Amino acid sequence: MRINQRAKPGQGKLFYGMSAKQLEQIKALRADTELGLQAHAVQLYKFTELYVSRARDLAKENQKDSARDWFRFFTNSQICTILESFSNVGHLSKLRQSLKDLGTECHPLDVPTFTTDLQAIRHAVAEILSHVEQKSHPDETVSRFNPCRTVYRSHGPIAPR
Repeated sequence: MRINQRAKPGQGKLFYGMSAKQLEQIKALRADTELGLQAHAVQLYKFTELYVSRARDLAKENQKDSARDWFRFFTNSQICTILESFSNVGHLSKLRQSLKDLGTECHPLDVPTFTTDLQAIRHAVAEILSHVEQKSHPDETVSRFNPCRTVYRSHGPIAPR
């Protein structure tokens, strides 16, 4: 058909020079198929499995804040519930148990309850001091020539001036 000719009703081209068949093919591309959804579910399962494992490693390395963020993400997004609707994506019971273990590892079981601020401060200082390495201090004191001034001694050859 030439550009200047008018199309008969029902046989013309759609906007942007696209035929009805081409438009239907494009619409079919964005439609999810059952096989495509299954592939996405398998990828979601693998992603979840890997990152739950990584979050558990973070919790074991005392990076509990990052581990808690991942735990909240997986819990709030309800990925296990979504994956239930698909068949053969992986071991969901194993994934649930791993997620439950992550929750236990990143949230302490014995959460202290403080009645006063001083108790909370004492607990925080004790926690900090538990990670401090104890080193012995030398018994030697700084030698003084004059009780008011420290002595600066040269420990190498004296350079000529």
